[in-house]
Amino acid sequence: VKDGVRTMAILTVVKVTPLLLMVLAGLGKVTGATLLPAGTIFIDSLGETSLLLVYAYVGFETLAVTAAETKNPRQSLPSALTRMVIGIGILYFFVMLVFVAVIPAGDYATSTLVDVSRELAGPVGAVAITVAAIFSIAGNCSQSMLQGPRLVFSLAEHGMLPKVFARINPRYSTPDVAIIATGFLALGLALSGTFVQLAIASSLARLIAYMLCIASLPTVRRKASEDTRREAYRLKGGYTIPVAGFGICLWLMLHTTQANWIAVGLLLSLGIALYFIEKRFLQPAT
Repeated sequence: VKDGVRTMAILTVVKVTPLLLMVLAGLGKVTGATLLPAGTIFIDSLGETSLLLVYAYVGFETLAVTAAETKNPRQSLPSALTRMVIGIGILYFFVMLVFVAVIPAGDYATSTLVDVSRELAGPVGAVAITVAAIFSIAGNCSQSMLQGPRLVFSLAEHGMLPKVFARINPRYSTPDVAIIATGFLALGLALSGTFVQLAIASSLARLIAYMLCIASLPTVRRKASEDTRREAYRLKGGYTIPVAGFGICLWLMLHTTQANWIAVGLLLSLGIALYFIEKRFLQPAT
């Protein structure tokens, strides 16, 4: 876990640094017209676009997967989650602000951050953002292979998946079967569709999980011990943020397509089937 976290830390620095430099170089291009552009505002595709955009923000919740291997997780993880979501939101805002300021409106649909950096710093800038994108993908894969298998391992450890997924490698003390299974599942999904399809399906699956977690919050708080309540990390506003989050998730889900639900349904069916196999055939009789 330490090696995995160090790797992600290095990759994060490598991918974020060029973005920050690009933002600093492009802020001089920002004008009042950038912040308040003239013309008609179209909101016909706002829901579908937002659903795809959510993919850029998801993944923060995977911090909780390694809670058992984290020092003082009750305080450190909620604080890290809050700071990360706010920090990433601010960074994305300035990245898009510079993009809109540098790229002509007619080229929005076909341009990338590579084009922005090329306009600001020439070929060197384009290469820097390209390298940042490569390291970003590597960091995403590294994070997924650290967190994903441990989620599968935890489900198996709690009797929700066949016990084989909870196997620990005797040499490396890692959940090797869960790692291999997660890798092959990810490969199969990557080969099955386009990035947009997979991104929306991933966002939809996470939205369902978010809503379940939000809905369970009152029960979790009611059943918590006095010590847990006293030491728990609390955001200001009581249930205002959870209720708003639940509403946003529901609104986004209303803009999904039948194909998105079919993809998520197939994955849920696979998980439910493995759950019943474990409960019905593999658990010892009591």
